[in-house]
Amino acid sequence: MLFYSIVFFVILMLLYIGKRYPFVERIGIFVLLFLSVCRFDIGNDYDNYCYLIDYSIFLLKDADIRSLFYVSSFFGLEPFFELLCVIFGDFQYHFVYVFAVYSILTILIWYKLLRDINGVFEGFFLIITMSYLFMSFDQIRQVLAVTLFVFSYKYIKQQNWRKYLGVILLAFCVHYSILLVAISYFFLNKKPYIKLYLCVILLLYIGFRLNFWHQFRSSLFSLVGIYSDYSQNDRQLLSGSFNSGLAFLFQILFYSYLMIVLRKKYPLLANSLFIGVSLLLFSSGNLNINRIAYYFTFSSIMAFPLYLKQEYKKIRVYSLLFLMIIYSGRCIYTGISGCVPYDYIGSENFKMLNFRIREYRLENI
Repeated sequence: MLFYSIVFFVILMLLYIGKRYPFVERIGIFVLLFLSVCRFDIGNDYDNYCYLIDYSIFLLKDADIRSLFYVSSFFGLEPFFELLCVIFGDFQYHFVYVFAVYSILTILIWYKLLRDINGVFEGFFLIITMSYLFMSFDQIRQVLAVTLFVFSYKYIKQQNWRKYLGVILLAFCVHYSILLVAISYFFLNKKPYIKLYLCVILLLYIGFRLNFWHQFRSSLFSLVGIYSDYSQNDRQLLSGSFNSGLAFLFQILFYSYLMIVLRKKYPLLANSLFIGVSLLLFSSGNLNINRIAYYFTFSSIMAFPLYLKQEYKKIRVYSLLFLMIIYSGRCIYTGISGCVPYDYIGSENFKMLNFRIREYRLENI
């Protein structure tokens, strides 16, 4: 916790100073990239990805580029992942390069988005404190796709469906789940009905506290045939222990508050946050639905800097920043996404390829 706190403080200080000195800002981004690229065994799925990378390289060794789609379909992964396996397959420690590419692309796209609204420090403050960075360490494929989806928001606002479709197709090569949210192009930019939204959120929260949505999903998934077994396993039904305390309530209130204050000037972001909050409440810990919610809650990366620009009451800003820091400390303390403690590629664990013991390993299925 001390390590992450010091490193994050240094990064944020550099980004803050970078408001006046752009060169310092770039140093802060470089430190963040270095932290991300040089990590080892950080993330719950890190060792599973290493296994998938090795197996993909084995299958693709004598295959041509057309086999990318076959292998992707076989694994349920995507062409971009398999392409990286081809490019780095002959490198020693090839998995490090695959992780590095995902981190570099994700962080640089965030940087581009936040530079466009002059909110680099504020945006990365949220990325760090709300643990989006830790999610990107673990869910490398989907977080890159989510980031591309947020990037496409400007084309939704412009009603430029050709460029929007181009970004969606690019994200599709990164993670197929983008297709589940692509249709939002047609309604994200509509006028938000905040009173209706708040009523829906309240009803969803009551259902969440009563465990209604957990039972409803169980009944619904039982009708889906082959999907029912997967949806009912322990990793998909965690409503009794996941997202049930003050930290989850803070998330819901935080996104809802941004939705309310941005509804007039930024209706697209308000609508996105409403969908994200609704999916979070309905999911009640179901990993599949929870991760679909990320496509919309990550819009807070754009919403938070824009909110700070229009908020004139400093007590609200300072209170919110304080709560976000508390939330960040709680996430680090609990070891969110398997990212604590930090380990890097110069350690003895890396040299010995000594991975942490995990209960869930793909190769044991």
